[in-house]
Amino acid sequence: MGSFEIGRAPFNYGTLLHNGWRDVLPFVIDMYKNNASSIEIQRAIEYLPDEVVDDNIVFIALLSKKAKVECIIGGHLIKAKFYQCPEGDGVGVYLGERDPGGHEGSVEVKIIRSVGFSDEFSASARGYDSLYDAYKGWVKDSLGPQLESLMAVDTGEGNQYFDYLLTLSGHKYDKTAANILG
Repeated sequence: MGSFEIGRAPFNYGTLLHNGWRDVLPFVIDMYKNNASSIEIQRAIEYLPDEVVDDNIVFIALLSKKAKVECIIGGHLIKAKFYQCPEGDGVGVYLGERDPGGHEGSVEVKIIRSVGFSDEFSASARGYDSLYDAYKGWVKDSLGPQLESLMAVDTGEGNQYFDYLLTLSGHKYDKTAANILG
């Protein structure tokens, strides 16, 4: 990663793992592969990062059902929740975020999926010794216990009548679906 040294970059993101995003990507691509866009023109407007980026902890989870979320920032437990969930809180992508509320320090996100099982993600998200802001996501991934039964996903709105195969952490869900997502 000599380019980071040659360019004297204040941060080296080339060494950070992004496997968690790669695990979710096939599912997201399948959701949107037949989507028809209504955008006719593209306008590129530039903004300063602090005008459009919030200082939030953002998390994404590919789950078989809704789970509870907790954030611990600098030792302070802060309530968190998913703000976007699949229809019926079933199989799909869950998106969540939490404002740090003025707390600083190491960040831990817990996704509690069932009694006796939780995923814990820890990161040192603050404390850079630099005059620059870092607008880079820190990625951590984890696999849960194997599901006991095959789950069917056959409701939603949007794309019209397509077959899909969803592989979630090695578990396969195969179902012909009408109107998946919007």
